[in-house]
Amino acid sequence: MQRTTVPSIAVVDRDPTNCMLLREVCQAGGWSVAGCAHGVQEGAALLARTRPDCLITDYKFEGHATGLDLLARVKPLLPELFTVMLTGWDINDVAAHVTAHQPDRILRKPVPPYALMNLLEGVYGKMDAFRINAV
Repeated sequence: MQRTTVPSIAVVDRDPTNCMLLREVCQAGGWSVAGCAHGVQEGAALLARTRPDCLITDYKFEGHATGLDLLARVKPLLPELFTVMLTGWDINDVAAHVTAHQPDRILRKPVPPYALMNLLEGVYGKMDAFRINAV
């Protein structure tokens, strides 16, 4: 079955430059960018309003907030949301802090654009399967 709709993606990263670059990579990969946010609260509001198919989030935000906090807020509302967490931290350290809602993928920064594109292409082709499995 061929997909007729363009999948949507939201980016939540505290660095505006990273948001811009990730937006460009996603658009080049054929995704519709629902928007960018720079913190957990702003990101949760964006996700609730736009209900994208996928989320790319940073791990560490201002203060003690993390992308895991964002997932804890949005996954109960959007259980089918496919999540990619980007981090400069050790992935094992991030995994040790996962308590409830874990990201679907964790990528270590700096993420080469081709690696992110390959991941998103794989998600794009399997999104219906993810939705079926999430129910």
